[in-house]
Amino acid sequence: MNIALGLTVAPRGEVTLLRTLASLERAGFAKPRLFCDGVVAAEIAAERQVTQRTPAIGGWPNFWLGLSELVARHPAADAFLMVQDDVIFCRDVAAYLSTWQPPSDCGVISLFTPACNNGGVGWHSCEVGYGMAGAQALLFPRDRAFDFLAHPWTVNHRRAAPTSQHFRGDGLHHIDGVVGEWCRLVRRRMFCHNPSLSQHIGEASVMYPGFQGKQNRRFADSFPGEEVSAFSLSVN
Repeated sequence: MNIALGLTVAPRGEVTLLRTLASLERAGFAKPRLFCDGVVAAEIAAERQVTQRTPAIGGWPNFWLGLSELVARHPAADAFLMVQDDVIFCRDVAAYLSTWQPPSDCGVISLFTPACNNGGVGWHSCEVGYGMAGAQALLFPRDRAFDFLAHPWTVNHRRAAPTSQHFRGDGLHHIDGVVGEWCRLVRRRMFCHNPSLSQHIGEASVMYPGFQGKQNRRFADSFPGEEVSAFSLSVN
């Protein structure tokens, strides 16, 4: 499978980017394009494909623009994977993805399965909507990426994001919610894998400083470890 890979980089006190890059390489992915939201250290950008956004524009805009750029640069890719800069992976994930054909009603595939989305062993669909959990590693099949970027819901989120007790209305956050609600609107399913194929290693959230890393929505309690091959997790 030809996967175009983008990595969103946010300013954070805990630098996890280099570990994420090394883990992606061990998982078999091609080198990503880094979408850096704000200043990035020169040693990180050296000899890497980098799109720099200065001043920073926020999580959701950086994600949407990053995915748009991947589609523009690699229109013939089979799928587009957007990863955050504080995620690690099992080995062989890239090759493992080629062994599974998503159903025709698949909208997006999450390689990160938080504890609240655990289901049966192997691939399974998860409940979606604006309360969807997890935007750490989202894989869009090619046609779904084009559909997602062009849908009025995603195009208008920056200026018309919902506001409630739990959701900010500034259009800068809630990538997972935007993706989940898009799935619901177009009646497509999100698929996760159990055990999780990746783990969120950030101990604190850039958006929510008081929201710790091992809380239910931000931690994959089924992740078997970086040294485990994804092929050993197959139920086939």
